[in-house]
Amino acid sequence: MKRAQLFFAIALAAGGCAEDELERRPAPAVEAVQLANRDPGAVCRRLVAVEVRSGRYDLPSSDTLRELAAARGANYVVIDTFSVYDDREDTPVLTRARLFCCPSLPALAD
Repeated sequence: MKRAQLFFAIALAAGGCAEDELERRPAPAVEAVQLANRDPGAVCRRLVAVEVRSGRYDLPSSDTLRELAAARGANYVVIDTFSVYDDREDTPVLTRARLFCCPSLPALAD
Protein backbone atom coordinates (compact mmCIF):
# COMPACT_ATOMS: atom_id res chain seq x y z
CA MET A 1 0.00 0.00 0.00
CA LYS A 2 2.82 2.40 0.83
CA ARG A 3 4.40 1.69 -2.57
CA ALA A 4 1.20 2.79 -4.30
CA GLN A 5 1.10 5.98 -2.22
CA LEU A 6 4.76 6.68 -3.01
CA PHE A 7 4.19 6.11 -6.73
CA PHE A 8 1.14 8.40 -6.63
CA ALA A 9 3.13 11.14 -4.86
CA ILE A 10 5.95 10.89 -7.41
CA ALA A 11 3.47 11.01 -10.29
CA LEU A 12 1.83 14.13 -8.84
CA ALA A 13 5.19 15.81 -8.32
CA ALA A 14 6.29 15.03 -11.88
CA GLY A 15 3.00 16.33 -13.25
CA GLY A 16 3.43 19.53 -11.27
CA CYS A 17 6.91 20.03 -12.73
CA ALA A 18 5.61 19.51 -16.25
CA GLU A 19 2.88 22.08 -15.65
CA ASP A 20 5.42 24.59 -14.32
CA GLU A 21 7.54 24.06 -17.44
CA LEU A 22 4.56 24.82 -19.70
CA GLU A 23 3.78 28.01 -17.79
CA ARG A 24 7.35 29.31 -18.19
CA ARG A 25 7.36 28.96 -21.96
CA PRO A 26 6.38 32.26 -23.64
CA ALA A 27 2.91 32.26 -25.14
CA PRO A 28 2.62 32.90 -28.87
CA ALA A 29 1.26 36.27 -29.94
CA VAL A 30 -2.48 36.31 -30.58
CA GLU A 31 -1.81 37.43 -34.17
CA ALA A 32 0.41 34.37 -34.74
CA VAL A 33 -2.39 31.90 -33.98
CA GLN A 34 -3.63 30.30 -37.17
CA LEU A 35 -7.26 29.13 -37.58
CA ALA A 36 -8.05 26.24 -39.94
CA ASN A 37 -10.60 23.54 -40.64
CA ARG A 38 -8.14 20.65 -41.07
CA ASP A 39 -5.58 18.92 -38.89
CA PRO A 40 -2.06 20.36 -39.00
CA GLY A 41 -0.23 17.04 -39.33
CA ALA A 42 2.05 14.86 -37.27
CA VAL A 43 4.59 17.58 -36.46
CA CYS A 44 2.12 19.35 -34.18
CA ARG A 45 1.19 18.36 -30.64
CA ARG A 46 -2.47 18.39 -29.66
CA LEU A 47 -3.07 20.32 -26.46
CA VAL A 48 -6.78 20.44 -25.65
CA ALA A 49 -10.28 20.61 -27.12
CA VAL A 50 -12.28 23.74 -26.32
CA GLU A 51 -15.79 25.09 -26.67
CA VAL A 52 -16.45 28.81 -27.07
CA ARG A 53 -19.89 30.40 -26.73
CA SER A 54 -20.51 33.96 -27.75
CA GLY A 55 -23.55 36.17 -28.02
CA ARG A 56 -24.52 39.10 -30.14
CA TYR A 57 -22.54 41.62 -28.08
CA ASP A 58 -19.46 39.46 -27.38
CA LEU A 59 -16.18 39.37 -29.25
CA PRO A 60 -16.29 37.27 -32.43
CA SER A 61 -15.52 33.64 -31.68
CA SER A 62 -12.43 33.76 -33.91
CA ASP A 63 -10.90 36.48 -31.71
CA THR A 64 -11.84 34.60 -28.56
CA LEU A 65 -10.32 31.38 -29.94
CA ARG A 66 -7.07 33.14 -30.84
CA GLU A 67 -6.77 34.67 -27.36
CA LEU A 68 -7.57 31.37 -25.68
CA ALA A 69 -5.06 29.50 -27.86
CA ALA A 70 -2.28 32.01 -27.21
CA ALA A 71 -2.92 31.87 -23.47
CA ARG A 72 -2.61 28.06 -23.56
CA GLY A 73 0.56 28.04 -25.67
CA ALA A 74 -1.13 26.96 -28.91
CA ASN A 75 -0.44 28.48 -32.31
CA TYR A 76 -2.80 26.42 -34.50
CA VAL A 77 -6.55 25.97 -34.00
CA VAL A 78 -8.71 23.45 -35.86
CA ILE A 79 -12.35 24.53 -35.92
CA ASP A 80 -14.48 21.40 -35.80
CA THR A 81 -17.99 22.86 -35.60
CA PHE A 82 -19.54 26.31 -35.78
CA SER A 83 -23.23 26.58 -34.89
CA VAL A 84 -25.60 29.52 -34.59
CA TYR A 85 -28.70 29.11 -32.41
CA ASP A 86 -31.62 31.45 -32.93
CA ASP A 87 -32.90 32.78 -29.65
CA ARG A 88 -35.36 35.68 -29.40
CA GLU A 89 -33.19 37.60 -26.91
CA ASP A 90 -29.75 36.74 -28.26
CA THR A 91 -28.13 34.77 -31.05
CA PRO A 92 -25.60 32.54 -29.37
CA VAL A 93 -22.79 31.03 -31.39
CA LEU A 94 -21.14 27.78 -30.34
CA THR A 95 -17.70 26.93 -31.72
CA ARG A 96 -15.89 23.67 -30.95
CA ALA A 97 -12.20 23.52 -31.72
CA ARG A 98 -8.92 21.75 -30.93
CA LEU A 99 -5.72 23.58 -29.99
CA PHE A 100 -2.30 22.50 -31.26
CA CYS A 101 1.29 23.57 -30.68
CA CYS A 102 3.25 23.46 -33.92
CA PRO A 103 7.01 23.98 -34.35
CA SER A 104 6.78 26.23 -37.43
CA LEU A 105 3.64 27.35 -39.19
CA PRO A 106 5.11 28.39 -42.59
CA ALA A 107 5.86 24.71 -43.32
CA LEU A 108 2.20 23.85 -42.71
CA ALA A 109 0.93 26.27 -45.34
CA ASP A 110 2.36 24.18 -48.20
